[in-house]
Amino acid sequence: MPLSTTASAPQQSKPQAKPASPKAQAKPASAKAPASGPPGQGLGYQAAKDHLAPGGGLEKERKPGGARPAEASQKDKARQHAVLGDANEVSNQDVIMEQLAHRGAYGSLDTANLAAWGYREAGASVDPESGFRAVLYLPTAEALAGSSERAKTIAAIHGGKPPPVLAFRGTAEKRGAQDDTSKGGVGSYQFASNEARVAELLAAAGGKVIVSGHSLGGALAQLTACHFPSAVSRVVTFQSPAIAKTETDKLKAHNSKAAPEEKVRSTHHRASGDLVHLAGEQLTEGDVFTYHSKGISNAMDHTVLPLARLSAARGDAIDGVNDGLGKKGGDRLTQVKKSSAEDEKTGMVAKLSEKARKFFGGAIRDNSMDAYVGVWKQVKSMITSKKVGKAQILGIIDISPALTPDQKTKMRDQAAKLMG
Repeated sequence: MPLSTTASAPQQSKPQAKPASPKAQAKPASAKAPASGPPGQGLGYQAAKDHLAPGGGLEKERKPGGARPAEASQKDKARQHAVLGDANEVSNQDVIMEQLAHRGAYGSLDTANLAAWGYREAGASVDPESGFRAVLYLPTAEALAGSSERAKTIAAIHGGKPPPVLAFRGTAEKRGAQDDTSKGGVGSYQFASNEARVAELLAAAGGKVIVSGHSLGGALAQLTACHFPSAVSRVVTFQSPAIAKTETDKLKAHNSKAAPEEKVRSTHHRASGDLVHLAGEQLTEGDVFTYHSKGISNAMDHTVLPLARLSAARGDAIDGVNDGLGKKGGDRLTQVKKSSAEDEKTGMVAKLSEKARKFFGGAIRDNSMDAYVGVWKQVKSMITSKKVGKAQILGIIDISPALTPDQKTKMRDQAAKLMG
């Protein structure tokens, strides 16, 4: 379904006496070449405003597929302003990132939808021991050629050709839940014990990637950007915790010295009732968008897809985004608010939340995970310095009293891969 590609601010639309169905009303007849502007800003804002202006009621306030009133009520106009205010800065590309981070990384994505968004799965890396799973998505040949009508629609979605994406799975089983409680920060064990896997996936991308993830996966995406900033273009997270400040400081240091086009910026999306974002010390620097929805705003918001809801509010013009989501998607947004990552983790509440995570996490924590992370940091420092030989580093791992035999084997293999 083609999209309009105007990337400017919304303009006033004229109400129609006999509007078509909500979807038909929001979709223009043909796709145009993407407008110039920030990458990913290929949204037809006029189409979105047209969708909301003629009544724009919430999902529960009208019958599915029912016609909208010819004139917008004051309540609908207020909603239009709230939903199309700060959310105007949210690109359609991030709508797709949410699908890859949720449904793709967890293994439930329809491949037909994937192709419609311009991607193909180029490989997944899985480590059952730690619960780690990451999936690399590369643009399809059709999307790169850009000549078909669908390719033009794909370009409209992304504001150009789709970039490579590395999506990390969130908590899916016991080992992931244990890593949620790690003293070194959420995801510190999965990342430390799979850094070589991450490096291999980044190398296979053939260029800079967007790293993305939901929940624990969002923490892994941030850690990847902090450790491999030259391989990452953007960080896009969904209902993600923060990570250790010592990690985000690495990315901040990179950005302070990098040329504007080499800086790594982050966009963090979260649903209003979710609590997971309270964990951690600091988010990677960038913007935070909080999505408020009708009838939600509780801890179960952690599993919803707020950008699918944004896509529905804009007219549901991207094929497959809301397919099968039910109440996790749909036209339910009431407001979108923007803040900054720098402002998110200030104050006593943020500090107490992180202390509570570490304290109560002791009930399920596996302390051997933290031991591995501690040793790996030392080993990684030696590898990076290039002052210690490969044989010596492997020998140090072998005699480490903090590691189990299985951990020694895992760390040796990982160190050997990174050293070549």
